[in-house]
Amino acid sequence: MTPPVVWRHDPGHRQFPSSGRALLVLPVEDLRRAENREPSWLNLVPLVMWTTETDRLFEWNLMRNGTRLRSAPDPTLRFDAAADIHRAVARQLGGTRLFGPVFLSREESGPWKDANAPWTLRTVLETLTLRQRHLRYGLGPLAPAAFLLGAPRRRVTLEIDCRFVLTDPEGRTRAEETIEASPAFTDGWYYSLDAEQRALDDLSVLLAETLDRMQERFTKARTGEQEDAL
Repeated sequence: MTPPVVWRHDPGHRQFPSSGRALLVLPVEDLRRAENREPSWLNLVPLVMWTTETDRLFEWNLMRNGTRLRSAPDPTLRFDAAADIHRAVARQLGGTRLFGPVFLSREESGPWKDANAPWTLRTVLETLTLRQRHLRYGLGPLAPAAFLLGAPRRRVTLEIDCRFVLTDPEGRTRAEETIEASPAFTDGWYYSLDAEQRALDDLSVLLAETLDRMQERFTKARTGEQEDAL
């Protein structure tokens, strides 16, 4: 069995001055609500222009034949929101030289607890919702004819609300940033990538930009502290 390809975050190549501080990236606090979907039988009703499907727990598996399943025995692409965002944040912050080392759990940071307590980053995932508007053009079950002529099949919106809080060893908040965005994507037969894949690519861009802003804010604050100490 070929292992699945997991979502990979591209943090870019931004570098920051080293702070000489260890960082503990806590597991994501996942506060998303339960899944909610509308019935698909509306696709058969004539004169309906579109139907909406809302997935408040957007996690994605893509099978080899292109079928998207929430639980798949052998997916080729897998996105696990809380776990993948946790790893992505640690990967980006560990690659910019601002912090080092970067730990993924309190168990990993054990040797630092006594002599040099690490700074801490909390990630609070409030919303990661995928809203799919299935376009029917009032044709009911005949809508695929419009798709074959090039009309879009879906409009997909990824609603994101994710907060990052950086605290020092004394528990004081030193930097905070939030992703609040709703990028939308049109899907049709002529796109090489499904809307879900393009949404995940956009999530990576938003994550990289937000973490860069947080590191910039932290770097400016640290520079100000050093100047005050002179």
